[in-house]
Amino acid sequence: MNPIRHIALAFLVLAMSATAFAQVPASRPASRPALVGTADGGWREWRGNATNLARSYGKVPTFKAVRWKYVAESGMQSSPVVADGVVYVATKEGSVHALDFATGNRRWEKKISPQDLPKESPRGFGWSTPLVLDEVIVIGSDEGRIYGISRKDGSVAWKVQTGDKVWSSPKTDGRNVYVGGLDGYFYAIDPKKGDLVWKLKLGGEIGGSACILGEEAAVTGRDKKLHIINLKSGTLVKAVDTGGHSTSTPTLAAGVYCFWPAGGKFTGVDAFSRNVLWKTESVGQYRTSCASDDERVYTSGGPFVLGFNPVDGKQLWFARTERTLDASPVVVGDKIVVPGADSKLWVFDAATGVGGEVADLGEAFSASAAIVDGLCIVCGLSGTVFAIE
Repeated sequence: MNPIRHIALAFLVLAMSATAFAQVPASRPASRPALVGTADGGWREWRGNATNLARSYGKVPTFKAVRWKYVAESGMQSSPVVADGVVYVATKEGSVHALDFATGNRRWEKKISPQDLPKESPRGFGWSTPLVLDEVIVIGSDEGRIYGISRKDGSVAWKVQTGDKVWSSPKTDGRNVYVGGLDGYFYAIDPKKGDLVWKLKLGGEIGGSACILGEEAAVTGRDKKLHIINLKSGTLVKAVDTGGHSTSTPTLAAGVYCFWPAGGKFTGVDAFSRNVLWKTESVGQYRTSCASDDERVYTSGGPFVLGFNPVDGKQLWFARTERTLDASPVVVGDKIVVPGADSKLWVFDAATGVGGEVADLGEAFSASAAIVDGLCIVCGLSGTVFAIE
């Protein structure tokens, strides 16, 4: 690694630490931030943290038994989130469910989508995964709204109307909440009151979520660009030409934004120079997002799970499953975990890719797992939430 990049990475580590520090709940001592995937840290957002590592620091499940199951009124495309002993899930019919983490017992259930919409209108929660804050959970809906929902009882605290569906999952820098919409706008919202702080028009639909590093966010779009946005001013810093449109959420691994544009080339953009660092030809073409332990970055799509070097983009290994993988991977310990469209849960060794099926749950999956304190929680397309220990 050249000296300039080495120094730049040191500054990036400091920025990432500041971002993580900003997201520590006010009730927790600032000197002891809890780790994602532990009982204290939970799994409060899509991909676990602001830089989308999808890495759990909790205990590794044995994947040998289902502790509990919960059946909702409809299927789920978005992922579960966990905070303070509660699991939150959102359904395609527009309900949010709060479940006890240890038992799966329902604490509350609320129908959020308006009942007075025309029958043919889009409604419910699609790909947007909730973000858990101190008092509200924030989520985007197919009817073009961003909701702030009370953690206490599921009542709607506020809502922001957008111009189209919201598939992006909300992210935060500890001040505001940031969400992209299919209307092409990137929104900054005050989560306490639901006030719109600013919105920025980009060049196309925004289906993926932001990767937040300090005061900047990296966001992919349908305009074949990776957008670097200043979160304080709401202005575009740079639009990096990636050669293909994308709904993939960038993951920051070893100072590199890693993601899939259309065209089958896994792409890395240097977070310091904001230039394309590498493009790697690979089997298939994916819309999934990555996971990383910083040593390697992992992705899934088609029937494959792959491991890459995030610094140079070199493919290190690949493993094959039986059917298409629509879900993004999660790292826990030395394992990569991916729920499959074939109803199976797949687990691979992070260093070698060796592994395979560990459970057949009888229901297809398109949402990634949340792994907290040795419990792997996944949401099925037919509406069942599984907690595997």
